Amino acid sequence: MFWKRKKKKEEDSLTLSEKAIISLLQSSKKPLSTEFICKKVDKLNLGCVDEPSHFLHRLEKKGIIKKEFSKKEKSILWSLSEKYDRLLR
Repeated sequence: MFWKRKKKKEEDSLTLSEKAIISLLQSSKKPLSTEFICKKVDKLNLGCVDEPSHFLHRLEKKGIIKKEFSKKEKSILWSLSEKYDRLLR
């Protein structure tokens, strides 16, 4: 007998670190720098071996967040994408 696998929702397949990053971006009113996000996630001590910057790139590939370069701050800034905003509605 074959069992059909249920397709996982995008939120179900997120790690704790990825959820923490999304939460940070949701609570901020402006895009956040990579350095700021990494410091905040590291303080949470989620017991993850990977660097938070790896999770940023994974979330970007999934289309949940987007990055842009800020000439003023001379760093990459991250924010939630329109795709993720549509998922929340």
